[in-house]
Order: sequence, then structure tokens, then C-alpha cells
Amino acid sequence: MVDSSGKHIDEIIEAGLELPDVNQIELHPFCQQRPIVEYCQVKHIAVQAYSPLVTGQLDHDVLKRLAKKVCCSWKFLQIHDLTKALDLLTA
Repeated sequence: MVDSSGKHIDEIIEAGLELPDVNQIELHPFCQQRPIVEYCQVKHIAVQAYSPLVTGQLDHDVLKRLAKKVCCSWKFLQIHDLTKALDLLTA
């Protein structure tokens, strides 16, 4: 699925159709979409981020601070749940 809301997923359930394995949504430090991420977690649907590094904004202060906070590596930047990574900034 791409950009599906909880409402869309509920409609799939009500129709008796098979749930998707993955919901691809825009997800990055400036667009966290926590409600749909949490909804998907409850339904055991993996969330895949598109634009996880905010195309063209790699020099943004928030991303630099996050990188310093966690001794960032490219592997870390590829994680699908950047909301957890962002929580590190406020810890």
C-alpha cells in the first residue's frame, strides 16, 4: 500500500480482504505521522518511509544534531522508524 490511512485499512478489514504487509508513507523528521505509524504497528503492518532523509535537506540542523547524538552511520539513517530516532534528540 502507499499513503494509506487507518480509515483505508479499516475498509480493507471490513471488506474481509487480506491486510497489506507494508504501508509506504512519507516519513521523515519533519513529517512524522505518528498516528498512522502507531496504527500500523498495532495491525502488524510494516511502515516503509519514502523521503526518510528529506530530499535535499541533509545539511539541516535537526539531521546534523541527530547524527551527532547517535554517532550516525548510513545504516542508522536507513531505519524505517525515524520517530524513535527523533526521540533521542529530546532524551
